[in-house]
Amino acid sequence: MHLPDVPSLKRMLATAVLGLLIMAGPAASAPAGTIRAAIEAERPSAPVRVRVTGITVPHHLLAADLIARGFWATGRQDWKRVVILSPDHFGTSRTPLAIVTGDLPTLFGSVPADTRAIRRLLKDRAMFSTTPHLAREHGINAVTPFVKHFFPKARVVAMAVSPYAGPAELDRAMPALRRLLDQDTLVIQSTDYSHDLPLARAVLNDQQTMNIIAAGIPAAVFRLKPVEHLDARGAQYLQMRLQAEAFGAAPVIIANRNSAEYGASRMVTTSYLVKAWGPDAQSLGALRYADQAVTMFAGDTMTGRYFAPLLVRGDVRQAVLREILAVTRNAPLVVNLEGVMPDLPVQGMPASRLAMEPVIALPLLQQANVQAASLANNHAFDLGQDGFEATRRTLEAGGIKPLAQSATAAVNSLHIVALNFVQGLGAPGAPLTLDADIEAICRNKATPPLVAMVHWGREYTGSAGPAEQAIARRLQRCGVQAVIGAHSHQASTRLEALDGGRMLMVYSLGNFLFDQKFEGVSGALLEVRVFRQGTFAARLVPVRNLFAFAHAQNRHAVGRPD
Repeated sequence: MHLPDVPSLKRMLATAVLGLLIMAGPAASAPAGTIRAAIEAERPSAPVRVRVTGITVPHHLLAADLIARGFWATGRQDWKRVVILSPDHFGTSRTPLAIVTGDLPTLFGSVPADTRAIRRLLKDRAMFSTTPHLAREHGINAVTPFVKHFFPKARVVAMAVSPYAGPAELDRAMPALRRLLDQDTLVIQSTDYSHDLPLARAVLNDQQTMNIIAAGIPAAVFRLKPVEHLDARGAQYLQMRLQAEAFGAAPVIIANRNSAEYGASRMVTTSYLVKAWGPDAQSLGALRYADQAVTMFAGDTMTGRYFAPLLVRGDVRQAVLREILAVTRNAPLVVNLEGVMPDLPVQGMPASRLAMEPVIALPLLQQANVQAASLANNHAFDLGQDGFEATRRTLEAGGIKPLAQSATAAVNSLHIVALNFVQGLGAPGAPLTLDADIEAICRNKATPPLVAMVHWGREYTGSAGPAEQAIARRLQRCGVQAVIGAHSHQASTRLEALDGGRMLMVYSLGNFLFDQKFEGVSGALLEVRVFRQGTFAARLVPVRNLFAFAHAQNRHAVGRPD
């Protein structure tokens, strides 16, 4: 999908006028043409075929184009019900949630209220109420014109979440809210993020917020500060719980922008995040845009030993490649290359020494768009210094950056440093990370985001122990913003937000291309989206066991010509 770049001056002026109008009064006073222009500017070049169950959009119409992006991401016009979760900017609700009871006027006609659903909610007077002030709640009014335009047949349950409601109160509302949700209901979270901060501070806060969201623990949202991080902790909390529990959905963040990008002040800013929520992490990868750079990280990669006889078959190799590209969508890929590509034949080597035939490994890596390979691991020196140097030469000749121990390389808007903490087998053995290596990272002048790709931990485990936690925190103090682990052959099932969200960590990505298919091994890719202001959003995408998949393809291919 291709969507427009940073708004043109003409569009910036139009959205600025629209933003001033919305702050001055109801959304109905804003020019319809400006909203239509923002919608058209974000129109995708091809139909969106992703199952989306919720979106998070701004309510500053300065960023009307980003609101439109969120609505386009749903790919549907036939929603029967829309639930809007807005902050209660006036703080006048007597209960945790206040509901609009009547139809909502917009520039494009009235949006009908789902009166039957609303009546059911209002029976619980301790949790739900209504207030006349909601008629001027711009968290609702800013998005209803888009609802009417995109979903003309939908009925709406619009509610504002009290800034005073905590997790315990909101938990009591969950059963009633869950009953609203089905396959024809879209949940829209209307939220603006950091407020009234200088741009540099807003960027730091946005990163912290995105890390907390990536970790997927709703209660952690209440560690963020109202206004400084977001204006709707309650709405964020409810969206995270409702999406996970009703749909099994997680988010992909498809925009992070600041009001300064629209020409507003750099000293007093507002930040915006756009999220699309869906149950299929792989398909959400189709939502890509011109104002961000997507890089994928993969775990243990080794195409030799028992994998090689499968990959020599062209049909099996192509089937494996299709599986990879179905997940990465040809995004630049960074892998942990476990083993050596020597200049000599690999037959007859001990199974404990991991070696790959370059004629098999290199074309597959190139076709998968591998841009860099970490050699900071315990198998990179399985054939000593000569084997390591041969591997480095082969990768470089093939256009793939080899990441040696402590080396830092720029890859697609990221800077990546590779570190090994596991003893090697070869002579003299793989270099281990020393205090001097970490001190060098502290002096590293690389432009953020700075990511550490680390080889550490115990095999066949999916979560970090105390030693790994301590390493990650030490790297964070040296300016590393994300730690991506490998070596354990078992993928972590979630990301961790450390130090209040200041660092993101995935203990292990498990196996990518590796000749293991027994119980206890698994794999995942990490998608990292870097936005123009230098922030990034990360999410895990589980992948199937490609070695088992290749075996299955080979069984099906028996008897067919190669």
